[in-house]
Amino acid sequence: MSTNHTHENQDTEWLDTVPASRLAGLLNSNIQPQDIDETAISRLRSSQRVGSIFKNILLSRLSKNAGVHNFQSQSLNSSQNPAIQVLIRSPSSAETIAKIIGAQIHASSLRQLITRAEIESMQQWLGRDIYRFALQHQQNMPLDVGLKKPQVSLSQTIQNNGTSVLFGWLQRQNEADRSKVELLHGDILTINALDKDLEEKIGTELSDSLIHEAVTAYKNLNT
Repeated sequence: MSTNHTHENQDTEWLDTVPASRLAGLLNSNIQPQDIDETAISRLRSSQRVGSIFKNILLSRLSKNAGVHNFQSQSLNSSQNPAIQVLIRSPSSAETIAKIIGAQIHASSLRQLITRAEIESMQQWLGRDIYRFALQHQQNMPLDVGLKKPQVSLSQTIQNNGTSVLFGWLQRQNEADRSKVELLHGDILTINALDKDLEEKIGTELSDSLIHEAVTAYKNLNT
């Protein structure tokens, strides 16, 4: 069966949120950022006929990279995992979900902010809803002090550790789901500050709980 027919009736809407630079890199791994014509890629996406072919090519390249050969049983453009569904529907979801996770981990540090300026600055960066959520859903764990590093701000620690938990959780997902999320959020999930062993330190049970709480909060904040 041809590639076009394989994906004909499947939902490929999530591809519309993938940055042009990552799509171009998927088509040609040697392409340089300065050589990317985002206008041309936008035209390909908007064309009903060409856009469908373009998406099928992208899905085929992505499936090859992920080692997925049977789209009937393990499709790259659908997922039964609610967290994956959220992550592939918005280009900002991974960064926000990581903030929610990190804020829960470091809720005790958030409670230690004393001055009005400190509190308002953190609320502005996190968002007041996420700030309140973290204080109300602080996880019971002796992690906060141990995970902070000298000379790193609390906001950066929250972002780094939240992203590290998300990264670790993603490694346990199937190849198809992981490839989709990495395609959309690769720039966030490959930063040098990631602690790739953090999930092992806190345990998969706590990691799963943090992901579930953060995804639920994200959906509630965006409804």
